[in-house]
Amino acid sequence: KARIAPQLDAEAAEIISRGTSAPATGRTTDGAWIQITLTSGDPGWVLVGAVQLNVDPETLPVVEP
Repeated sequence: KARIAPQLDAEAAEIISRGTSAPATGRTTDGAWIQITLTSGDPGWVLVGAVQLNVDPETLPVVEP
């Protein structure tokens, strides 16, 4: 699930099926969450351990939720 904020208790923004790709656009300061662009064009957040990235997360800009 992609969430509307980088928190486990945040509302789910979108269910993402396995194998689906989405652009990674940022990360939290601690690198635990990755911001992605949802199919709606809105930002969403996923846990870094729940996704397979094709980029080093440290290269993504830090984004404030």
